[in-house]
Amino acid sequence: MEMHEIKKSKVLLILAAVILLGFLAIGGYLFLMNQAKAVSNSNPTSTAQVQQTSQITVSVKNKDVVQNYDVQIKDGDVLIDLLNKLATSNQGFSFAVKDSTYGSFLTTVNGVEALDAKREFWQFNINGSSATEGIGTYKVKSGDKIEFVLASY
Repeated sequence: MEMHEIKKSKVLLILAAVILLGFLAIGGYLFLMNQAKAVSNSNPTSTAQVQQTSQITVSVKNKDVVQNYDVQIKDGDVLIDLLNKLATSNQGFSFAVKDSTYGSFLTTVNGVEALDAKREFWQFNINGSSATEGIGTYKVKSGDKIEFVLASY
């Protein structure tokens, strides 16, 4: 009987050791996976973590008054989206547009409306040249200097 109990004790001891080793293996695996995840989350070159941003300058010129605004952009932002972002940034910028079959046209900038009766319109220049596309399609680029000018025709 004693022999049988010794065998039984050995089996239980081996079984307990196997179970313990299993828990240690699973715990070690989970620890290593958690460490790898923490390293990948802190990696500054991870494209999921870093969004490339740049700064551009937006100027509003109404007669002799010029107001400048700096705003952060993401590559590929469309100008009208940037204007919406600027309008909600508490920098005092505001605008209104009128949609047409040709796209969105600025009608008001910083409370100044371009009046048809005075043949006025809001022209915008990009890096010193007249824009060749509208605010709803132009994709801003790093370093752009965008100027809105109340002009007449």
